[in-house]
This record gives sequence, C-alpha cells and structure tokens, in this order.
Amino acid sequence: MMESSIVLRTLERDDLKRIQAWSRNKNPAWLSREPHRLGPLDQMTMQRGENNSEREFAVLENSSKRVVGWGSVAFCNSPRRNKSADIGLVVRQDNPPHERWAEEAMRLLLAIAFDELKLHRVSWRTLCEDQETIALATQMGFEEEARLREKVSLEGGFYDAIVFGLLAKDYYRYNQ
Repeated sequence: MMESSIVLRTLERDDLKRIQAWSRNKNPAWLSREPHRLGPLDQMTMQRGENNSEREFAVLENSSKRVVGWGSVAFCNSPRRNKSADIGLVVRQDNPPHERWAEEAMRLLLAIAFDELKLHRVSWRTLCEDQETIALATQMGFEEEARLREKVSLEGGFYDAIVFGLLAKDYYRYNQ
C-alpha cells in the first residue's frame, strides 16, 4: 500500500493564524463546509475544546509537515445518544495536488468518525456550486439528503447548501 501524502494531527493555536490568512483570500481553499463556518476559529476552537463537542485537525502534507488544510468532526447533540456528527474540511487549493489531499484527508476523517468514534452516520455540507466537493462526496459513498435553498450569503449573493450523508454500513461496504 502506498504511503499517504496527508496526515492529520490535533489542531494547534499556531495553525489557526495560517488557516485564517488563506481562508480570507478570494479562492484559496477547497471549502467542503459552508464558508461562514470558518468564522473566528480561535474563539470557536477554544470553546469547543472545553466541552468536547468537536475534534479538529490540521491537515499536513506528509513529506514537509506543512499545514495545507483543516478538518473536523463535530458531534450532533450528544454523541453517545445520536452517534452522528458533521464533518468539515478545508484544503488549500493553490497547490496542484489539492484534489488528492482533499480525498486523503476525508478518508482519514471518515476513519476517525467510523472506526475510532464508532459513529452511526456523518453529514457533510457544501455549496451547490462546489462541483469538486460534490464529486468527491459522491465518489466516497455520500448521498445527497437535502438542499437548503439560499442558505449561504457570499460575495453579494445567496447560494444553496447541499447536505450529504453517509451511514456506517455504507462506509464499511464502500471500504471493503
């Protein structure tokens, strides 16, 4: 098996400044989550860390250990009761292998969600215009579950958000 070009590690405070800097640029990241979700990362990360409602990761290029993205598994209500979470992923787009990085990072996040955390389902949201993310979600076994009309205000317009879902049984069938 070929070594992954991406690794995940716990998000650190220093990572937040880098991620915020390139997430503010026009088109720097492949957003696989609604853009407003990136808000004040520092404050959000510290609040979520206190109640363990979300696990956040820096996405690193394996060879250089350079931060190229950010991923998260955010529990829906009580993870013990609902066994579900939202997955988020942002990967830098200004480097040629970003599609491969996104696919590898999502595979790692799904392994954490299903193999480690033993979740029953995960959801993944994106904008309807984000064809790369929609294609990746479909390729990985996610199914479109909802379209939230004009949910996101971005650059003077309103855009639909698409919610994808993946059940554990489908994840394991897909990854056999």
